[in-house]
This record gives sequence, structure tokens and C-alpha cells, in this order.
Amino acid sequence: MSTTATSPACSAPGTITHPAFAAWLRPDCGGGVLPTIAVEPTTRARCDDPEYNQDGGNANVLIFQDSTWPRNSLHALALTTVWFNPENGRIYDVDVEVNGTVGPLTITTPEAGADLQSILTHEFGHFLGLSHSEDDRAVMREAYDAGNDDLRALTADDAARICA
Repeated sequence: MSTTATSPACSAPGTITHPAFAAWLRPDCGGGVLPTIAVEPTTRARCDDPEYNQDGGNANVLIFQDSTWPRNSLHALALTTVWFNPENGRIYDVDVEVNGTVGPLTITTPEAGADLQSILTHEFGHFLGLSHSEDDRAVMREAYDAGNDDLRALTADDAARICA
């Protein structure tokens, strides 16, 4: 699988986003073939709302909603919005929102709250076009319990899905 991600002006520190994306680039899809993502720099992106521009370029943005969570699912830790062509599956734009209002997010000690790297690894799976998995150990499972970092590393189910 190959996709292009733009590098917006507003994003989380690379110490969190890079490992979360890198997890999806490691699976061997057979014969040493690995999934690839091309990163292209872009101009400053508007970072307060996910949006798709049908008439021009798009930036895939990572948005931290720290003061209010404007989505219906009040307890969701994050939401990924994907604009795509249902006829061929081509992804046009993806924006990831992290809910900073539901409790502490941590980048060091998972026991202190919800592990941001785990959340981003899961959301970046959606970014790459994956839906939730029925495997309750997979990164792409539907539920995540704060206080652990078990979504940082892909399972065999996740690897098979990204390679497909």
C-alpha cells in the first residue's frame, strides 16, 4: 500500500507521530515488500477543523481539541475523518482529531492516563484506510483502555490488514 501524507504546519512533536506512523511501515508484506508512505511538505494548514477541499489541495492535519470536543461521541479519545472515493477506495484527505478534554494524555508513563502514541498508532491505521478489527488484541480493535501502551506495536492481524 502506498499513500501520500502532507506535513502540516501544526502537528504533534515528531517523537510521538513518527513512531506511530513507523509502526505501519514495518510489516513484511512478503518478499521483503514493506508498506510505504511519502511525506510532502505543504503550506500552513488551518488546524482547527477537519475539512476536505474539492477544488484544490488538501493537507492531512493532526488536530488537538483541548478546550472543547465538537463531536457527538463525548468519550472518544480521537476521531479520524477520511474522505475517499467509494468506487475505487482512493483516499483524498484524512484529518485526525485528538480529544484532549476526556482526561490526561501521556507521552511517557501510560499508567498516568491515555497513551498518546497508542492512540495515534490506532488513528493512523484509520488514516491509511483501515477499519476496526474484531481481533481484541489488534491495534485496530474498537476499544482502548487508558493506562497501557499496548496499541504501540502491530499484531499479526494489523500487519495482514495493512499489507492487504
